[in-house]
Amino acid sequence: QRNADFYTVGIVGYTNAGKSTMFNTLTSAKVYADDKLFATLDTRTRKWALGSGDTVMLSDTVGFVRNLPHHLVASFRATLEEAVESDLLLIVMDVSDPKVDDHLDTVHEVLKSIDADDKPQLLLLNKCDLLRDNSELLLWRNRYPEALEISALTGVGLDQLVEEVRKHATGGSENLTLRIPLSEGKAINFLETRATVHERDYDTTCAIMTVTIGKRQLDQLRATGAKFDIVDTNH
Repeated sequence: QRNADFYTVGIVGYTNAGKSTMFNTLTSAKVYADDKLFATLDTRTRKWALGSGDTVMLSDTVGFVRNLPHHLVASFRATLEEAVESDLLLIVMDVSDPKVDDHLDTVHEVLKSIDADDKPQLLLLNKCDLLRDNSELLLWRNRYPEALEISALTGVGLDQLVEEVRKHATGGSENLTLRIPLSEGKAINFLETRATVHERDYDTTCAIMTVTIGKRQLDQLRATGAKFDIVDTNH
């Protein structure tokens, strides 16, 4: 039901990459985070408010390790199920770790083993503030131009991360003027909470609302069976 109501985002990555620290920063949660293997052994999920009325569900998963025995993969499958079910995966890598290339290979191997390697992904180069110079970052930029340079601890790059996640979650936005019967209270509330409302006007039977709404959210509204008319498309 949660996946039906919300766009879901899963944080995955090699153990100690800073996943739980990022989860805490983004959701203001108080999840245990430590520099050791399997500091997070279960999955925690919280609402992540992106601003402008957009909210997703963010999950923090167990850290991956190299050569994880198959029986442990099976044991963690329930925990890793959040990654399988997520609409978007945030792959968090400690770019300051000398073995980061091996760690990224491991992450892809584990994702493949749980049939999650075809999910939409964003590669996050965490702990970029710990690098002594930019030469290593330049190599990563050349290899993965879409990767985001962030620091979960200091907040560097998190604004850009929010914008990228919003693009994925909304599927792109539209500016529309909608006419909704006043009897469609749930639809009006949906627009108030899931869209950005610029103008509201009312007559005896309808609400006329000018909104910016994501294409996914508009599809969700249609899927509820709500009655409304698009009276204008504003560019």
